[in-house]
Order: sequence, then structure tokens, then C-alpha cells
Amino acid sequence: KSQVDLTVNIQTFSLRKLFASLGLDFPLETSDPETFKKLSMDLHLKADQASVGITDGKFTFDETLTGFNLALKSSGHPNLKVYMEIDQINADRYLPPPSEEEKPEPVKSGTEKDQETDYSALRAFDSVIDVKIGEMTVSKVKFSNFLMNLTSVKGLFNLKNLSLNTYDGTVLSSGRFDFRKNTPVMSLNFEGKGIQAGPLLKD
Repeated sequence: KSQVDLTVNIQTFSLRKLFASLGLDFPLETSDPETFKKLSMDLHLKADQASVGITDGKFTFDETLTGFNLALKSSGHPNLKVYMEIDQINADRYLPPPSEEEKPEPVKSGTEKDQETDYSALRAFDSVIDVKIGEMTVSKVKFSNFLMNLTSVKGLFNLKNLSLNTYDGTVLSSGRFDFRKNTPVMSLNFEGKGIQAGPLLKD
């Protein structure tokens, strides 16, 4: 029975400089040109023919530190467990800069038959995913204490908890997403408390 047991350490490097040294254009256009200049990773990997496990994972990109663990068991019905904790991130820095020209909406042909979406990949594994984010900014909107717990069993996904704080208030959400058949069935509950509209609109 073959096994892998190793520690991975990738020292801090600039992804932009790496592409430049290879004579390649950087493939991502971001609002902030200072992004992707400090990346590093540490993790411990164990694997055999039936499972893969990553522990003590730490991934740093720019000013964001991400800790993570992962466990994948492939024997029988595959099972994936992921835990991720991010200290803070400003997603706006990584988005493309706003375009002055509006792109026209693509015209859909009336003669084309709608392709039925294949959801079989979502039924092929079970999962438990936990995510924590201390602070984040998305479209200039600031959030904190983001928590998410998502589980799935053979295509039935349960969003057991999604919560976050924003502008002196709290957002709570839960939901159920059923992909066990070709026609998905979804339900989502959403509740917001005490959110201050003034600062939100200002940002």
C-alpha cells in the first residue's frame, strides 16, 4: 500500500514577477496592480490509494492569510471535508477594473434547443464545508464575522448556517438545494437585523 507523507513549504514569491521572468503577460487584469506580489504556502500532506489529507495548511496572498484543512476519502462513496479560515480580504482589489464601455448582451438564437444541465457531478460525492472570514469587502460593502456551514449527501445540499455582521447589523441565512434529480429544487431563508442603511449607501 503506497503512502505519501510530506511537508510542503513554498517561500514568499511574486506571481507577477514569475510570469514576467518567463516572458508572459500576467493573465489576470485586476483593479489593484499591487496584487499577487506576495504568495506563500505551508501544509502537511498525507495520502494513500483511498484518501488524501491536508493539515496545518497556510496560504498567504498579499495581506490575506488563509488557514485550511482538507480530507478526501475516495473509497465507496467519495467524501470531502474542508475547513477554511480567512483573516481578512478585500475582494475588490482582485476584480477587473471597471470598463467604460458597456458590452452588449449576447443575442440568443431561438432555434437552439436549451441544453439540459448535467448535475451528476454534484451527486458523486458527499461533503462538509466550513468557512470563516474575519473581515471582507465586496463591491465596497464591508462584512465581518462571516460563517458558513454547508453539507451535502448524494446531491442534497444543506446550507445549515450562513451568518455575517455588516453595518451594525446581522444577516442570517439557511437553505436547501436538491440536485438529486435533473430538475433542481431550491429554497433559501434570509433574515437581516439592525443593518444601518446610511453607512451602507455611503459606501
